[in-house]
Amino acid sequence: MMLNYDEFLAESAITSDEQFEKYAMDRLKKKHPDDFDEKIAQKVIDDLKKKYEGNYGAMVGALR
Repeated sequence: MMLNYDEFLAESAITSDEQFEKYAMDRLKKKHPDDFDEKIAQKVIDDLKKKYEGNYGAMVGALR
């Protein structure tokens, strides 16, 4: 999937867990509009934060 310039800027601006959580939650809601489950989304987010420990670029890449 190709990113437009605004999406690229939004992803590159992530510098905190809070920003990543908001970005990831929004992205997961858009990717799964009919079957979005907040508990599952939060588990995915928590697992990514634990695995990549502050490497937000890697977290964003894994989420895609």
